[in-house]
Amino acid sequence: MAKITNLLTAAYRINGKRFLHRFRSAPNEEVKRKWQTAMTDLETKGIAIIPNFWTTEACTQARHDFDRLVEDELPGIWKDNTGSDHRIYGFDRVSSSGKTFLQDESIREIKSIYYQAPLDGLDEFAMMNRVEYRPGNLGSGGGWHRDAVHEQQFKAIMYLSDVGEKNGGFEYLENTHRKSSVYKTIAENDIGHSQDRFSPEEMDDILAKHGHLYPRRHITGPAGTLILADTSGIHRGSPINEGRRYAITQYVFRGPAIGGRGVPAAMAPLVLPARD
Repeated sequence: MAKITNLLTAAYRINGKRFLHRFRSAPNEEVKRKWQTAMTDLETKGIAIIPNFWTTEACTQARHDFDRLVEDELPGIWKDNTGSDHRIYGFDRVSSSGKTFLQDESIREIKSIYYQAPLDGLDEFAMMNRVEYRPGNLGSGGGWHRDAVHEQQFKAIMYLSDVGEKNGGFEYLENTHRKSSVYKTIAENDIGHSQDRFSPEEMDDILAKHGHLYPRRHITGPAGTLILADTSGIHRGSPINEGRRYAITQYVFRGPAIGGRGVPAAMAPLVLPARD
């Protein structure tokens, strides 16, 4: 009975929101032509990779900006409880590199298409973080999770340092952005209807039963590699085993003007205020 209740509750919440849409024609035909493969991968698999999106020099400048702000003890820097993950929510408000990334025209087109919403209806900011090895670290994001369970959630993530297998790269289970994966994990893995975090044992069960449906990807690549992801799919930052990993992320939410909630209430206090 509990499992049936979970399924019905999930169905009600998902169907009450715009979960996954077919792409409409991009307003910018050049973007549509250049990015068609990435847009298709994002829609069908939940993730797309674009190499060499930024130059080495641009990535170096962003890392320099971040390290300087940390050394200057900028108020509002977030740290995890192991001292591994340092974050600046609202990096676009304190760095020209962050502002450039958030305002990139190609990404702006894609997120508008993906949400099927005007850009002025979206609430957004850039977050930059630096993750380094500490014993017991869980990786960026604190383990396997969904950013949203009942609606789509777009992120653009770019590596600002070279990322290998041991450097805390982004991991994603393809196809788990689809609402069918929510129903399947409820029915076959005893996952709750609104559960957004998963224990190691739950992940082992999901992968054992559904690994053929949800291929696990660990994204590696040089600085400047861009990842587009629907993070309503199951994902994590892999625990880092050596070195440092720098990345910058666009957080994008439907704003109240188009029926969304905007930046989540728990996250809003972490975001640096806009500067004149």
